[in-house]
Amino acid sequence: MNPTLDQLAYSALVVFVFSIPWSEELPDVGGVMAVRWLGLAAVLFGVLRAVLAGKVRKLSVLHIAMIAFAAWGALSLLWTIDFDTTLSRIGTYAQLLTAVWLIWEVANSESRIAGLMAAYVMGAGAAAAGTVTNFMLGRTAAQLAAAEGENSAHAMYSGTRFTIEGTNANDLGLMLALSIPMSVYLLTRTKNGWASLLLWLQMAGCILALLLTGSRGGAIAMAIGLLMLPFAWGRLPLVQRAASLVAVFAISGDASGI
Repeated sequence: MNPTLDQLAYSALVVFVFSIPWSEELPDVGGVMAVRWLGLAAVLFGVLRAVLAGKVRKLSVLHIAMIAFAAWGALSLLWTIDFDTTLSRIGTYAQLLTAVWLIWEVANSESRIAGLMAAYVMGAGAAAAGTVTNFMLGRTAAQLAAAEGENSAHAMYSGTRFTIEGTNANDLGLMLALSIPMSVYLLTRTKNGWASLLLWLQMAGCILALLLTGSRGGAIAMAIGLLMLPFAWGRLPLVQRAASLVAVFAISGDASGI
């Protein structure tokens, strides 16, 4: 396997994963969302890497189950009452399957998997920073929706909620919540004090931004993600244990008002 091509494939995947949480804020390139170009680059490098290597990793039972689920969705084209929507959903399944395969094929070590987690965590941090900035500037989800020409019904329930441009508040809340268990996992791995501080700041920022989205589903997902803290407790330094206790109590008090 060509080491340079292998590293290029992994780097392209890292950049793509980093862009996912805040992809809507990236400028379009040639009338196409930048994240799609980044995804296409990751796919091209990944496929080229596999072709030149002459082999691919054997799929697991979980991968087969995912493929079967997507195939059943495709089969539903035979009886769907909304062909266009079903076709669009099948396209989404195909994209997700491709992303899963890329991660399986390219991120073939624990350190690489951790690197992808770090990329997503930092991307979520960027989305959280944008959400908090909109809150400080008074730009509500309703105002952003109105600027994008969305209907008044959406604006009505978004008047006190915050998000980033082009992203539904509920979708953003879930993406931020997904970064929480990743941050906890990375905290148990790192021995670097500055990296630990950055991860704690990222987690605090994502929690704050998630609460600003007003997403109940996101809040529930966040609470589930934070259940990792007790299991990671013994692997954290004393100072971080104390900080985690303070964070849990503060979040519990804020989340009770959602």
